[in-house]
Amino acid sequence: MNSFWNKKNSFNKKPASVSVKTETRKFQAPATSNPPTKKQKTAGDSLERGSSNSLEGSSSNSTSSTTRSTWLRDNHTPITRNPITASKESNTFDKATKSSRQLVNEQAMQYTSYFDDLNGSGSDPFPTIQLQLPAGIEEYALAVPKNRDNYSPIHDLVDTIKILIAWFIPPQSRGLFGNTETYHSSTQSSTSSETSTSILRLLQRSFNRRQGKLFIDAIDQFNREFQQLVQTDQITKHLESLQGIHPQVWTHITTQSYQRIVGPRVADLRHYEPFSSNIYGEIMPPFVAHLAHRMHIGPQTLVVDLGAGVGNVVLQLSLAAGCKSFGVEVMDKPADLAQVQLSEGRARSAMYSLDCGEMYLEKEDFCHSSTLSRKLPDADVVLINNYAFSAQLNEQLSLLFLDLKDGAKIVSLKPFLPANFRISDATVNSPLAILQMQKGDYFPGSVSWTDKGDHYYIHTVDRTALNRYLQGK
Repeated sequence: MNSFWNKKNSFNKKPASVSVKTETRKFQAPATSNPPTKKQKTAGDSLERGSSNSLEGSSSNSTSSTTRSTWLRDNHTPITRNPITASKESNTFDKATKSSRQLVNEQAMQYTSYFDDLNGSGSDPFPTIQLQLPAGIEEYALAVPKNRDNYSPIHDLVDTIKILIAWFIPPQSRGLFGNTETYHSSTQSSTSSETSTSILRLLQRSFNRRQGKLFIDAIDQFNREFQQLVQTDQITKHLESLQGIHPQVWTHITTQSYQRIVGPRVADLRHYEPFSSNIYGEIMPPFVAHLAHRMHIGPQTLVVDLGAGVGNVVLQLSLAAGCKSFGVEVMDKPADLAQVQLSEGRARSAMYSLDCGEMYLEKEDFCHSSTLSRKLPDADVVLINNYAFSAQLNEQLSLLFLDLKDGAKIVSLKPFLPANFRISDATVNSPLAILQMQKGDYFPGSVSWTDKGDHYYIHTVDRTALNRYLQGK
């Protein structure tokens, strides 16, 4: 039986406390809860447009500083988009969706049971439990990893409950569930004054004391009460009243998608050619969230990610901003994982009754992608992690900018426009002649390859100066 039910079935069937299902167990490398790294692209063959002219003169660049307070605000503020709820037609889950239980069973030797008073049965080495979601059911193994750096199903379960209470349950209905600010999945006691009968308090006690049967009782109570809110449309009405998806919510969903699909295979992504444009590096979610706010990305925006890796940025922006996202990735393993992760993210978002914007990823060299050529004229934002790209590849990339419309933004980690560039007879045919550039700052934790901050660059397509120069000839 499928681990996830459609919306209709989830209303008519109560989640079982502990369930056992038979499946073939596979042992693989352990999953990791760390975000993946984003591989940068290989240099493709030369474009048929020809090469750009030599550059000389001075540019009209400017600096736009980013304050730390702005950075923090962007990472705690939902992007305005409404509606955020998924249509009923999208509440169907394909077989690519993987439950926490399935993930743990595939790597059973890497885990141990969290509760001593519960046992697995049948093909399940650990006890399992089902959790009611807004439009589906997820199964969790009540286990913890032997390596604390790996995916922890029981902490994922607790975090999911906290997310549901904090952001999906209407404020007037939260009293019975408890205060998420005072519940911690640790051995420390809570200082909350909330009633001892709240669901979160019961979860806390049973978790800290490792009392498995009481923990299951608390989950059963949560399922009953939450399912009642779902059946009476209180969850849907609350979501429809929101103007955006809170960062804690989209972070949780995208992290779950990554943990289930990419995490077990992250070691496969570390093979690349040294000292080439294939060096692996990832723009992290806080940086992407900041860019989404600064670029005013929303449901009407088309974002193109050149060098999309395993699809993290495509998935994050589609869920957080509701935009249309298109990624291009040339390497086989990241591109294949990206396809599965986007499918997982789309289905998982629907399980939370949340809508994703259109997502598409093509496995191709972006210098030779016919699909990219068709989409670039409509693109509003182009993201390029060119931190380790060769000068030749950056020059080839700049030729693609000729297809962009005025007002389109190109965000990169290395500038395409030299500091001394100016429009002249020697540069009038260069694609750089249509760009204006601003410099921004990113802070520690923004990229995977360093714990330091640095600069990023926003290039705006603006043909005004070029047209003025041509008219003056």
